[in-house]
Amino acid sequence: MQRLHTQSWLSYQAVFLSGLLLAPFSLSAEPAPLPTFPPTTSAGAPPATPQESVTQTFGAIPEELAGLWLMVTNAKLSQGKVRNNFQLYRIRHLGNRWTFQRAEKSSDVPSLAPFVDAEKQTQPFRPSKQQIAKVRSDHRRLAALPLHPEASTFQVVHIRTAEEIPADPPPPPAAAGAKLAIEFLERLPTNGALSAVSFYVKKFSRDEMEGHIHALTLVGLASAVTQGEFFMYRIE
Repeated sequence: MQRLHTQSWLSYQAVFLSGLLLAPFSLSAEPAPLPTFPPTTSAGAPPATPQESVTQTFGAIPEELAGLWLMVTNAKLSQGKVRNNFQLYRIRHLGNRWTFQRAEKSSDVPSLAPFVDAEKQTQPFRPSKQQIAKVRSDHRRLAALPLHPEASTFQVVHIRTAEEIPADPPPPPAAAGAKLAIEFLERLPTNGALSAVSFYVKKFSRDEMEGHIHALTLVGLASAVTQGEFFMYRIE
């Protein structure tokens, strides 16, 4: 992770983060209350809709985005190492409203074992076709995992078409050639830092997506940028 301390970069971050919030944003503002997640359960169908939506869309978002998706990320660290992670997201399109919810991770689904193991590795992990096929065969169990309400996970989610990615300030190089941009603004529960993560989708089909990550993190006036790659696979 590269540390950046110049005033120009802090100015860029302030504009970028305030744009995600769509509200006045101050670098010296008091940290917002940390999110409280619902207790983990092993069974039970998720609610049909989240209690509160924080997802905003810009442009004509393709209907194929809706579904249950497995996301695998490879965040670049120093010395050629990476931090692997995976998440399950339920994306819904209800009328003119999109919602983006994170599913509870479960250690009770055998097909997810390789993804759990990959989080301990420092080399990039990209699942094989056989591993994805096994996950998809578990779609009923994965679809029943509890979902966190959007507002307990994210402060803002933006989904943008290529035409709606802001040009001012200039986007990072990772945005070049993007077909979609998915932007998360989160308050990290470990230290209260603000994290703005952009997933720039370079390849998009009904069943798979992949692209580049550009993440900005603010802890007080200290800032950092993380880059990497991500892959998304439709589960149902």
